[in-house]
Amino acid sequence: MKYFAVFGSEPSLFHFSAVEFLETARHFDLPITPYTLENSKPYAFLFGKEAAHFLVFECDNRELLSLVVSRCVLLKAVYVLLHAADTLESLLNRQQPSETLLVGEKESQFEDGDFSYRVETIGKRYAGEVKNEIIKKIVATSSMAADRPVNYTDPKHAYVVFIQHEVENAVRDSTSGQLDGAVLRVLHGVLFSTSNRGPMLHRYDLRRRPYIGTTSMPPEESLLMSNLCGVVRGSVVLDPFCGTGSILVAAAHYGAQTMGTDADGRAMRAGTNKGKVSPQLIQQRKLALACYSAEQLARLTPEELELPDMWTNFKVYGLPPPDRVRMNFSVWQQTWRSEGGLFDAILTDPPYGLREPRKKVGEGEGNKPASYSTHEVVLDLVLFAAEHLVVGGRLAFWHPTTDHYTDDELPSHPSMKIQLNLPQRISLKVVRRLVVMEKTSPPPLPRPTREECAPKRCAEDLHQLMHQTEAVDNEDYNKYREKKKKRWAAAEGYRAQQQNSNGEEDNETEGRPRRRRKVETQEEIVKNRERKIKEREEKQLASQRNNAELHKKTSPS
Repeated sequence: MKYFAVFGSEPSLFHFSAVEFLETARHFDLPITPYTLENSKPYAFLFGKEAAHFLVFECDNRELLSLVVSRCVLLKAVYVLLHAADTLESLLNRQQPSETLLVGEKESQFEDGDFSYRVETIGKRYAGEVKNEIIKKIVATSSMAADRPVNYTDPKHAYVVFIQHEVENAVRDSTSGQLDGAVLRVLHGVLFSTSNRGPMLHRYDLRRRPYIGTTSMPPEESLLMSNLCGVVRGSVVLDPFCGTGSILVAAAHYGAQTMGTDADGRAMRAGTNKGKVSPQLIQQRKLALACYSAEQLARLTPEELELPDMWTNFKVYGLPPPDRVRMNFSVWQQTWRSEGGLFDAILTDPPYGLREPRKKVGEGEGNKPASYSTHEVVLDLVLFAAEHLVVGGRLAFWHPTTDHYTDDELPSHPSMKIQLNLPQRISLKVVRRLVVMEKTSPPPLPRPTREECAPKRCAEDLHQLMHQTEAVDNEDYNKYREKKKKRWAAAEGYRAQQQNSNGEEDNETEGRPRRRRKVETQEEIVKNRERKIKEREEKQLASQRNNAELHKKTSPS
């Protein structure tokens, strides 16, 4: 049976979408045959420009497909494919055979019961009247009964037409100012199954989480890592740099037994002393706890209500809390013993050394902490995974790098094979790559040395890169720098003009506002947030009053 998947995620994760769907299907032994340019040359419009929004595929197991769809976090829904075309006109004239019209399943399969029809657009906005006209034309050219009941609340068959316009090279309409790119592809289908993307992201939203830190992994990336590693009920999962436990929350959501370690025990408890008294974090904790019912809050102790910690998050979610161990990962060879492998998956986001420090246990007298470079961290992760993963288990970690990345930055091991290596841009200068490696065999004897497994090239120093103001080959960053320079020049010119008009002496510091302290900035953020919450509540009350008055006027006396 022919289907098409519709993806939805933040832009930096868009090219992860199809990979997550196909990998999840593979973990559940679901055979899926995606359409590719090689096996579908007549339908080249399905590929190429901005094609990552959709994936057309064939699958015969409906029950297992529904399970896979429910797990994927970067997937919106899957539809039974009726037609796919390169233009809307080709779709409207679908009764006539065409080389650029891909015919899917027969429409006659879905003629029983009530239905709904909607038009979704990508890259261009359509007015409601235009969408209704398209729906009328499609219904008029179908075999659908004219007296068939329409139900937009809970229809038996939900038809949809996706029209995608080009965005990259699109020009703006001179009248409306909206992008007006050419149509790239049109897909016509019937809803098969929707994913749990919305409910999952809402439930695990960091803004609703009682305890978070500066490097807490967002739920989209955390759930993605679990899916790429095939985490299921009963899996044993470790995060050796767990911090506030955000990745472990996602693993526990899928039923895993979790364990977390970190060199900083404060992160696994209730955070630093500065975080405990920060007005901004105090308000964040208060607002997060207000999102939960009395039944959920009853699971917490008075101390956790006052000062949440890592376990608090698991308790309000109703998930089993992880085992926590305070340890420095650099000495894993002296602290871990597991013959034959213990973990089904190792998921982690090692510290980059920008917002969180990287330290390892030093050698010699006193064991003073020493610098723990990125390539050493990654090497230790791969060596550890080769020893303590079960065969077939997976290691997933984020590797911080730049646009100059090469595969030589990653270590190698005879028992570990790279399955996925996908980039995500997190700033104009820094790109991090999600690397997924699988243990294919037990480690050989004798064990390979660190030198044999070490990366051939060290990644660039991110500290040095962040302070670098010239980046010749980074076009996006250079554009940003030019804009900043123009703003600085304009501000300097304005201050000089103000000083000259007032007859003041030229002084670099005169006329500039005093730089606010961090506490003042936090207090202002807290006040603005409280003001916006109050305004929203007032608008909701006003709307409720208006609706009540309208109901009184329209209801029969």
